[in-house]
Amino acid sequence: MAEIKDGILGGVHGKVGTVIGITWRGRHFLRSLPSRSRTPASEKQLIQRNKMRLVSPFTSKIKNLVNKYYPKKQEGNRVLNGHEQLNSHLLKEGIETIDGVPHLAIEKVLLSLGVLPPVVIKKINFLKDNRIKIQWEDTLKNVLIKPDDRLTIVIYNDSIDAFHIASHLATRQEKYAHLSLPEKWKDGNFHFWSIWESSDNSVHSTSLYHETIQLNPTSTNTSL
Repeated sequence: MAEIKDGILGGVHGKVGTVIGITWRGRHFLRSLPSRSRTPASEKQLIQRNKMRLVSPFTSKIKNLVNKYYPKKQEGNRVLNGHEQLNSHLLKEGIETIDGVPHLAIEKVLLSLGVLPPVVIKKINFLKDNRIKIQWEDTLKNVLIKPDDRLTIVIYNDSIDAFHIASHLATRQEKYAHLSLPEKWKDGNFHFWSIWESSDNSVHSTSLYHETIQLNPTSTNTSL
């Protein structure tokens, strides 16, 4: 096992481009740097601009994934794709104001919307050679559930403002999966989402954000 210091799943700190990560009351948030404009704007307009500067660059990195896993939605005369729905959701439900500054609550990010029941992720183990082992239990009984449902894991490294998508890692019946992180991801603050999908791609789950991941100080085992 490799030794992992506090940074890999510790608090969110530091600036990446126009984004700053913070931890507040045990929760992880992102906020954007103040925008500069020669055009005078009201305080309300500035807050709205900062919300958009926070949400739009974040969701644009996972636009294709979200469009795949969101059903299209009719809104008035418009049909919204997944990316548009996620932006709308985060602007309405995912922004919290701390000391007068808008912040994106990462646990409010929904990468997929669906009806397939997920499983309970029990452990995430950080192994040698930049590898991760994920273990789960599945005791649910539902007509939609099949042994060959497939797992996709999405990881966001807020220290470098980047996503990694590991698609179809294993089936529901296998109870565990391994994945390799990108070579340059030697450390950072990692956020995990899981998505389950039927083998014929007909149904999928709503994504789960695994916010309670904590690093065991004596090993690389992380229990949920």
